[in-house]
Amino acid sequence: MRSDPVWIAEDIPVPSWARAAARFYRVGAGVSSWLYDRGWRRVRRLPVPVVSVGNLVVGGTGKTPVVRELAEAAMRAGLRPAILTRGYGGHADGLVLRNGRQDGKEVSPDESGDEPLLLSRMLPTVPVAVDKNRFRAASALLGSGEKVDMFLLDDGFQHRALARDRDIVLVDASRPFGNGRCLPAGPLRERPRALRRAQRLLVTGAEDEGVPQPTQEALQAMAPGVPQWACRFRWDGLRRLPGWRQERPAPGTRVYAVPGIARPERFRRSLEEGGLTVAGWSEYPDHHPFSEAEIRREEEAARMAEAFPVTTAKDAARLPADHSAW
Repeated sequence: MRSDPVWIAEDIPVPSWARAAARFYRVGAGVSSWLYDRGWRRVRRLPVPVVSVGNLVVGGTGKTPVVRELAEAAMRAGLRPAILTRGYGGHADGLVLRNGRQDGKEVSPDESGDEPLLLSRMLPTVPVAVDKNRFRAASALLGSGEKVDMFLLDDGFQHRALARDRDIVLVDASRPFGNGRCLPAGPLRERPRALRRAQRLLVTGAEDEGVPQPTQEALQAMAPGVPQWACRFRWDGLRRLPGWRQERPAPGTRVYAVPGIARPERFRRSLEEGGLTVAGWSEYPDHHPFSEAEIRREEEAARMAEAFPVTTAKDAARLPADHSAW
């Protein structure tokens, strides 16, 4: 067991089958990357710049808000961005969302996945193309006559079939490499030295003083010379469903929190830093599809706690629009 603070202590033993599977996974990912490095696997390039936002581990680093921020920055600069995403958790391909709709019809999270739906609602003028084949999606969008100055490739670090002009990789400030093991024995999608492909490392969850020294040194060892930027996510208020109307509740307001994300402790911290009182807590797995019975149960629990039910923006994308109690 490693004692270095940038690694997760292995409090729970990793089963032998998972260790064996992880070795196969690591070899497969390494061979795939090696073939791309040598030009033996096809990489397609689009006629406009592509900026990829990705990570090294599964979930919890904050790609969605970073993609949103980049899109908004591009628009402030007078550019017309579009977002390419595989639509994790959705079953449909070939979607182009605008304000949560496809050709004027509401799209469900079962079709598009929750994160594309959230991005589309928060960026109503930005087309969000959902397709496992990102080159096909971008080509179709450009072929339709859509004016696009740049593409943002959501969760694109491992999607090397599409050429990109910049790779921004998000890593967690306290646990950049998890337990150091690849899937399924750990959270790594590929070896940490893959970070050398990046042009920027965005260290999320950093405190005000910046990237912690142990994390800084660990990243420097794996990706020498790749610039490291620190960032921390802060809440900007609550939005009431339906309509996503923004509100800023009074300090001390009691809330009953229902997160279904990879790092729920960050959600709790953001609520408390916003001056709210967390009177109740009910945690679900990442991307959990809330049933009507679960929603009713959580609303009743919030009522008993004399608190407002609240959830994350990503989770809200999976709630029916008529749940005005949230």
